[in-house]
Amino acid sequence: MIVDKIGSDHKKNSIRQPVRVVKIDTGKLDDKDQPVILVLATSELQLDSELLALAYKHRWTIELFFRWFKCILGCRHLLAHSENGVTIQMYAALIASLMISLWVGRKPTKRTYEMICHYFNEWADDDELLAHIQKLQHHEA
Repeated sequence: MIVDKIGSDHKKNSIRQPVRVVKIDTGKLDDKDQPVILVLATSELQLDSELLALAYKHRWTIELFFRWFKCILGCRHLLAHSENGVTIQMYAALIASLMISLWVGRKPTKRTYEMICHYFNEWADDDELLAHIQKLQHHEA
Protein backbone atom coordinates (compact mmCIF):
# COMPACT_ATOMS: atom_id res chain seq x y z
CA MET A 1 0.00 0.00 0.00
CA ILE A 2 1.33 3.41 -1.01
CA VAL A 3 0.13 6.45 0.94
CA ASP A 4 1.11 9.91 -0.18
CA LYS A 5 -0.33 13.40 -0.05
CA ILE A 6 -1.55 15.34 -3.04
CA GLY A 7 -1.91 19.08 -3.32
CA SER A 8 0.56 21.91 -3.45
CA ASP A 9 2.51 23.54 -0.65
CA HIS A 10 2.90 26.63 -2.85
CA LYS A 11 -0.76 27.67 -2.89
CA LYS A 12 -2.26 29.30 0.17
CA ASN A 13 -5.67 27.55 -0.02
CA SER A 14 -4.38 24.15 -1.11
CA ILE A 15 -5.46 21.19 1.01
CA ARG A 16 -3.01 18.33 1.19
CA GLN A 17 -5.04 15.17 1.53
CA PRO A 18 -3.54 11.72 2.03
CA VAL A 19 -4.34 9.26 -0.75
CA ARG A 20 -3.71 5.58 -1.22
CA VAL A 21 -2.85 4.02 -4.57
CA VAL A 22 -4.33 0.57 -5.08
CA LYS A 23 -3.66 -1.75 -8.01
CA ILE A 24 -6.51 -4.11 -8.84
CA ASP A 25 -6.31 -7.09 -11.19
CA THR A 26 -9.54 -7.01 -13.22
CA GLY A 27 -9.23 -10.66 -14.23
CA LYS A 28 -9.29 -9.65 -17.91
CA LEU A 29 -6.57 -9.79 -20.54
CA ASP A 30 -5.68 -7.07 -23.05
CA ASP A 31 -4.85 -7.59 -26.77
CA LYS A 32 -1.37 -8.84 -25.88
CA ASP A 33 -2.70 -11.36 -23.34
CA GLN A 34 -1.40 -9.24 -20.47
CA PRO A 35 -3.55 -8.87 -17.33
CA VAL A 36 -5.50 -5.61 -17.18
CA ILE A 37 -4.54 -3.79 -13.99
CA LEU A 38 -6.69 -0.94 -12.71
CA VAL A 39 -4.85 1.71 -10.70
CA LEU A 40 -7.03 3.69 -8.28
CA ALA A 41 -6.08 6.66 -6.13
CA THR A 42 -8.43 7.00 -3.18
CA SER A 43 -8.72 8.98 0.01
CA GLU A 44 -10.26 5.88 1.65
CA LEU A 45 -7.29 4.64 3.68
CA GLN A 46 -8.98 1.94 5.80
CA LEU A 47 -11.06 -0.06 3.30
CA ASP A 48 -9.66 -3.39 2.07
CA SER A 49 -8.61 -3.35 -1.58
CA GLU A 50 -11.18 -6.05 -2.46
CA LEU A 51 -14.00 -3.94 -1.03
CA LEU A 52 -12.61 -0.86 -2.74
CA ALA A 53 -12.67 -2.69 -6.09
CA LEU A 54 -16.26 -3.79 -5.49
CA ALA A 55 -17.31 -0.24 -4.56
CA TYR A 56 -15.63 1.11 -7.70
CA LYS A 57 -17.44 -1.47 -9.86
CA HIS A 58 -20.82 -0.55 -8.38
CA ARG A 59 -20.04 3.17 -8.60
CA TRP A 60 -20.10 2.99 -12.39
CA THR A 61 -23.42 1.15 -12.34
CA ILE A 62 -24.83 3.96 -10.21
CA GLU A 63 -23.31 6.59 -12.51
CA LEU A 64 -24.98 4.95 -15.52
CA PHE A 65 -28.32 4.89 -13.70
CA PHE A 66 -28.16 8.61 -12.92
CA ARG A 67 -27.06 9.41 -16.47
CA TRP A 68 -30.12 7.52 -17.72
CA PHE A 69 -32.27 9.24 -15.10
CA LYS A 70 -31.05 12.70 -16.11
CA CYS A 71 -30.75 12.32 -19.88
CA ILE A 72 -33.52 9.93 -20.88
CA LEU A 73 -36.12 10.76 -18.23
CA GLY A 74 -35.38 14.48 -18.33
CA CYS A 75 -34.80 14.81 -14.58
CA ARG A 76 -31.90 17.24 -14.88
CA HIS A 77 -32.97 19.26 -11.85
CA LEU A 78 -34.54 18.24 -8.61
CA LEU A 79 -38.03 19.62 -8.09
CA ALA A 80 -37.60 19.39 -4.31
CA HIS A 81 -34.63 19.07 -2.02
CA SER A 82 -36.27 17.22 0.85
CA GLU A 83 -35.91 13.45 1.10
CA ASN A 84 -39.63 12.94 0.41
CA GLY A 85 -39.58 15.29 -2.58
CA VAL A 86 -36.63 13.54 -4.20
CA THR A 87 -38.20 10.14 -3.50
CA ILE A 88 -41.48 11.17 -5.14
CA GLN A 89 -39.66 12.57 -8.19
CA MET A 90 -37.64 9.36 -8.59
CA TYR A 91 -40.68 7.11 -8.25
CA ALA A 92 -42.68 9.23 -10.71
CA ALA A 93 -39.86 9.09 -13.27
CA LEU A 94 -39.40 5.34 -12.86
CA ILE A 95 -43.14 4.69 -13.16
CA ALA A 96 -43.29 6.89 -16.28
CA SER A 97 -40.36 4.98 -17.75
CA LEU A 98 -42.02 1.62 -17.09
CA MET A 99 -45.30 2.83 -18.59
CA ILE A 100 -43.49 4.08 -21.71
CA SER A 101 -41.69 0.73 -21.96
CA LEU A 102 -44.98 -1.17 -21.75
CA TRP A 103 -46.61 1.11 -24.33
CA VAL A 104 -43.73 1.21 -26.81
CA GLY A 105 -42.42 -2.29 -26.22
CA ARG A 106 -38.82 -1.25 -25.55
CA LYS A 107 -36.89 0.94 -23.17
CA PRO A 108 -37.54 4.65 -23.65
CA THR A 109 -35.15 6.76 -25.67
CA LYS A 110 -34.56 10.46 -25.41
CA ARG A 111 -36.55 11.01 -28.61
CA THR A 112 -39.53 9.06 -27.28
CA TYR A 113 -39.44 11.08 -24.07
CA GLU A 114 -39.27 14.32 -26.09
CA MET A 115 -42.17 13.24 -28.32
CA ILE A 116 -44.34 12.46 -25.29
CA CYS A 117 -43.42 15.84 -23.76
CA HIS A 118 -44.38 17.54 -27.05
CA TYR A 119 -47.66 15.66 -27.00
CA PHE A 120 -48.49 16.72 -23.42
CA ASN A 121 -47.52 20.33 -24.23
CA GLU A 122 -49.83 20.11 -27.28
CA TRP A 123 -46.94 20.71 -29.69
CA ALA A 124 -47.56 17.30 -31.28
CA ASP A 125 -50.90 15.71 -32.03
CA ASP A 126 -52.15 12.13 -31.62
CA ASP A 127 -51.12 11.13 -35.13
CA GLU A 128 -47.52 12.32 -34.69
CA LEU A 129 -47.13 10.51 -31.37
CA LEU A 130 -48.64 7.29 -32.70
CA ALA A 131 -46.48 7.49 -35.85
CA HIS A 132 -43.37 7.80 -33.65
CA ILE A 133 -44.40 4.80 -31.53
CA GLN A 134 -45.31 2.70 -34.57
CA LYS A 135 -41.92 3.53 -36.09
CA LEU A 136 -40.24 2.28 -32.89
CA GLN A 137 -42.34 -0.87 -32.84
CA HIS A 138 -41.58 -1.49 -36.53
CA HIS A 139 -37.84 -1.11 -35.84
CA GLU A 140 -38.11 -3.68 -33.05
CA ALA A 141 -39.80 -6.31 -35.21
